[in-house]
Amino acid sequence: MKLIAHRGACGYFPENTMASFKAAIDLGAASTEFDVQQTKDGELAVIHDLDLRRYDGSKAKVGELTYEELAKRDLGSWFSPRFRGARAPRLKEVLDLLLRRRLELHVEIKQADVPYEGIEKRVLAALAAKPTGKALCVVSSADHPTLHRLRKLDPQVRLGYLASHTPMEEALAEAAELACESVHISGRVFSEAWARGAHAKGMKLFVYTINDRSDAERLEARKADGIFSDFPDMLRPADRVGGSA
Repeated sequence: MKLIAHRGACGYFPENTMASFKAAIDLGAASTEFDVQQTKDGELAVIHDLDLRRYDGSKAKVGELTYEELAKRDLGSWFSPRFRGARAPRLKEVLDLLLRRRLELHVEIKQADVPYEGIEKRVLAALAAKPTGKALCVVSSADHPTLHRLRKLDPQVRLGYLASHTPMEEALAEAAELACESVHISGRVFSEAWARGAHAKGMKLFVYTINDRSDAERLEARKADGIFSDFPDMLRPADRVGGSA
């Protein structure tokens, strides 16, 4: 079963920070996922929430801050005082670190209430600027118009379909139409029908966010292809991609 480190090793370190990504590498992750948003000045920042309420208690929105303003925000203390001062890295920094180690990356584009204009072009350009960027990166989104724009911009880009609340048949049909290679669903809605449907259309099914080994084993037995987990070391090394179960 494939294990994709969720926002780095975010069970141990603040999510989507360089410390979290370095820990994922150290823990042997073969793949990791992270979130990308666009700041007021058009920079691509790696951060999950649309506003900073959960991180520093403020109502500031990522899209209303310049990157310089965002980088001054403490995104680590909410997790633990020892991570005080952790910041949201630029996409380029994260790509530089992870692609150098040849991890497969799941780059999730987050969209605000008012979509980030031009974010798809900027993400594709950032990936294309790296020798292995397009080969090793899967771009996903729960905002499906974003996926359609990505496919129109680049017929070869690897896409993942984050189903979110979309009904199964509709999600699988749209994902296949977009030539997505994988469909991503919550463990709360998983059924073998999702796996069968994805496989019938030539796609893999990945399930989030799974932090219990017994849940992972159950999903594998029911034909899920992989999981997103906050703990990259949750499965034995032999169970990871490239190993033998």
